[in-house]
Amino acid sequence: MPSQSKIHNLIENNFIWVGIVVSGFYWFLDSVIHVSILGDGTLTNQIFSPASHEIWTRVLVSFILISSSSLVQSYVFKRKLAEKDVVETGQRYQTLFDTANDSIFLMEKEIFVDCNKKTRELFGCTRDQIIGQPPYKFSPEYQPDGQLSRKKALEKINAALEGVPQRFEWKHCQFDGTLFDAEVSLNRMNSLGKIYIQAIVRDITDRKRVEVALRRSEERYRSLINNAYYSITLFDTCNNITMINDVSARKLGGEPNDFIGKTYRDIFPEQAEILIDRIQQVIKTGERLNFEDKLRMPDGTERWFWSNLQPVVNSDGKITSVLVVAHDMTDKKKAEEALKESQNLLRAILESTADGILVVNNNGQVTHTNKNFAELWRMPPQLIQSRDDDKLLEFVLDQLVDPEAFLAKVKILYNSSEKDIDQLHFKDGRVFERNSFPLIQNNEIAGRVWSFKDITAKRQQGQFPQEQQSVKTH
Repeated sequence: MPSQSKIHNLIENNFIWVGIVVSGFYWFLDSVIHVSILGDGTLTNQIFSPASHEIWTRVLVSFILISSSSLVQSYVFKRKLAEKDVVETGQRYQTLFDTANDSIFLMEKEIFVDCNKKTRELFGCTRDQIIGQPPYKFSPEYQPDGQLSRKKALEKINAALEGVPQRFEWKHCQFDGTLFDAEVSLNRMNSLGKIYIQAIVRDITDRKRVEVALRRSEERYRSLINNAYYSITLFDTCNNITMINDVSARKLGGEPNDFIGKTYRDIFPEQAEILIDRIQQVIKTGERLNFEDKLRMPDGTERWFWSNLQPVVNSDGKITSVLVVAHDMTDKKKAEEALKESQNLLRAILESTADGILVVNNNGQVTHTNKNFAELWRMPPQLIQSRDDDKLLEFVLDQLVDPEAFLAKVKILYNSSEKDIDQLHFKDGRVFERNSFPLIQNNEIAGRVWSFKDITAKRQQGQFPQEQQSVKTH
């Protein structure tokens, strides 16, 4: 069923044509009656007769009166509908205005002329305490950037009045002086021929606290990263460097900003593919990897690094980056190589001497022997490999003429800083010369060195006295 407004629209739009048709039909019908019933001339004469003109005039006047009345009624009806729509729209906007979760002001120039319920809650005061006041009345004297609140507020307001929307952060205060952080937007609006500013204020105190905490956390994190002893680099899933600490940048011969956005191809072109494959392996498997590499640095030198690669995930558990922590082991490697070289040299010296050499530390562990020692004492290889001095002593006791004296002398010398030379007599007739002296490391006694020489033939030739001798030196 058509609504009342639709019926009025239909009548209004077609009323003139309906009136013309009805009038013409009435005029024609009156002429036909005069011709057919009254026999009063022809149809043409009747249509254009003075009587017909009189009828037509009356009908036309009636039509004009009816049409005017209908138009007036239609106008009144439409106006009432429009007024109703205005009232309903106003009520809807007022409801939105009052129930908005943000503080909303209406300002005429720099003065508040209206505000919603949230404004009163946010600023902790009544409507009457707000209306008629400027925004800097609810602000500290100075903003965090050092500018006067009044001066800065007027600059923002004037810009908005010129049609330039404003959006900025502001330090506001409640009616009792309590400060809070806010995000403010200002927009010019025209209402009933007057210019206003609509101001929307949102409390962002909690957000600012989080931002400050996050910024401090990032500063601590960056400080730890940049002061770390290790090289730390962060790669995205496309192998690009997104973060690098000072230690790593210095080792590569630059500053951190020099390497942001670069890949291993830009830094280690010879070994880049291997290093990139490791990053992609971590992204694919989500597992940590450890590697030891010898890398050619951008300056042409070679350095050893022990590297740990581990995935970095976001809140959804998705891998977004790979963190590489690398420890420069070059100095350690050089020290190990030097030690190895020294040990090899010592081994060569020990093996080249005709004496049997035994070195024992303070823990009773054999640290060095040579081939002649095992041959002189006729020890099996597995016993030498045990590195246990007690087992070696137990093995040789049965070979000596006076094992008790030998063992007692050994125990005395292990607790002594003196050098000692004596002779050992074996049951099979052999005679050894034994030299013993403390092993000094870092100015401390770290163990004892024993040297054994077979002097059996020389004794038989009379080059050594027949009795066992012991000589101590300091």
